Amino acid sequence: MTPSELLALIAAAAALGAAALLLCLRRRRRREHMAWVFDAAPVGMALVDPLQGFRLVDANPQWFKQFGLSADQAVGRNGRDLNLWVEAQDRERLIAALPQAGTETALDAQLHVGAGECRWFRISARRVLSHGRDWTVLSMQDIEAQRTLEQTLRDSEAVAMQLFDVVPETLLISDAKTGEFIDINRAWATKMGYTKQQVVGKNSRELNLWVDIPAVAAMGQRFARNGQVDGELLDMRRADGTILNFEVAGRQWQSSSRHLSIWVARDITEYRRTQQALEELNATLEERVALRTQELADALDVVQRAQDELVRTQRLSSLGALVAGVAHELNTPIGNALLTSSTLQEVAVAFEAQRTQKLTRTSLDHYARTVNEAAGMLMSNLSRAVELINGFKQLAVDQSSYQRRVFDLRTGVEEVLLTLRPSLRRTPYQVIVDIPEPLQLDSFPGPLGQVLINLINNALLHAFDGRIQGCITVSARPDGAEHLLLSVTDDGSGIPAEHLLRIFDPFFTTRLGQGGSGLGLHICFSLVKGLLGGSIEAGASAQGGAAFTLRLPRVAPAYQPASELD
Repeated sequence: MTPSELLALIAAAAALGAAALLLCLRRRRRREHMAWVFDAAPVGMALVDPLQGFRLVDANPQWFKQFGLSADQAVGRNGRDLNLWVEAQDRERLIAALPQAGTETALDAQLHVGAGECRWFRISARRVLSHGRDWTVLSMQDIEAQRTLEQTLRDSEAVAMQLFDVVPETLLISDAKTGEFIDINRAWATKMGYTKQQVVGKNSRELNLWVDIPAVAAMGQRFARNGQVDGELLDMRRADGTILNFEVAGRQWQSSSRHLSIWVARDITEYRRTQQALEELNATLEERVALRTQELADALDVVQRAQDELVRTQRLSSLGALVAGVAHELNTPIGNALLTSSTLQEVAVAFEAQRTQKLTRTSLDHYARTVNEAAGMLMSNLSRAVELINGFKQLAVDQSSYQRRVFDLRTGVEEVLLTLRPSLRRTPYQVIVDIPEPLQLDSFPGPLGQVLINLINNALLHAFDGRIQGCITVSARPDGAEHLLLSVTDDGSGIPAEHLLRIFDPFFTTRLGQGGSGLGLHICFSLVKGLLGGSIEAGASAQGGAAFTLRLPRVAPAYQPASELD
């Protein structure tokens, strides 16, 4: 070998050594870089030896931190020794999925992380060959938070689906591009007469759903332009062909995989029918109101005439009771006068017989004395009868007409009680007059007497039910210079509070069919408020019974008969 060839060979050897050295340095730097990556990885990484039962060879700091172990505790031991696996079959599945070098697998499993706590990990495993050896590299990512979030999302989705199905409005979800129905809720299926299987996967054209196609197309354009629609009034066809009216609203929604349309339809069919009926009613409202008004006016006129007739009948009934009472009172003095006159006639016949024979002074004195006593008795009884008849004439005129005059209140009250005396004698109840001083009135004694008769009769009918005694008091006292207070009270059972507001209403009675007409107190109210120009109130007396208080003007307002108003 020549020197030059030797030098070339030496140079070549030197160059080859330098290249080998450079390659060695590069490999060493690469291993250092890989070690840095291994140690700095944010997930737990471990190197295990599959030939030694997958015992741990090395692990990065994150791995030791995740499981709360030190290198001395873990290196040289496998997952079974360290009691890492919650489920042993997960370890077997992972090992079975790595039959040869170069393969890779992954699974989610629960592992013990110390102190009895378990967490979910996503385990990625790869078998590699290095320096002729078979190794397994494990990457263990803690996915406990992710699993919790996924479960929360699944729960939220389940709740949303429950709400979707139970909400009372009809809901539908469709594909925004194809119009294909993806889901419907129970209300939609019930309202439209379809099952979910009949609807999902089809579109509105296949179901012949819409009635007004141009209106639906216009709504679709607005929906595509604005991404939403509200208050669209559209008609839809049920499965049986029935047309229903709906108010429709829609929203677009982009899910992770699809562009969806969510539709809400509120059934307004009954509302539209009611609105149409209302419009038809309004069109004829004026005519119907006029007709109904006339019908009501006619009915009111009939009721008014009937009420007036009942009031007149009630007044005449009171007048009849007045006649019966006075007739009863006249019976005693007239009967006594008749008995006296017949006795006087018998004495006269006997005296005439004695006169034709021998008249003695004794018989003459007896005759004179008898005639004188009879005449006195006749005068007394006939005077009483005249008094009763005069009172009856005045009271009858007052009761049968609205005659105004000046009268004394106590006298007027006593004349009224005179007519009621026969009926009062048949009861165990008494009427007391407590009017201590003369009270002059320029008013209508007839209507006032009618009011007193009705109030006393009302007390007799209602106040003492089931009682064997009771007292009615008629009292009066001045109330200023121009008015007086006249009260009719009793010590009976009183008036229930719920009846006080209606007690003066016509035909209101608690004794219908038992002697109560429901007009007595209404007549009192009408006469006091109208003709007598006063007021009347009902309440409770000091004894717990009923109390009717009249506030009357001493000079009644002017009265104009109805005939003069016509």
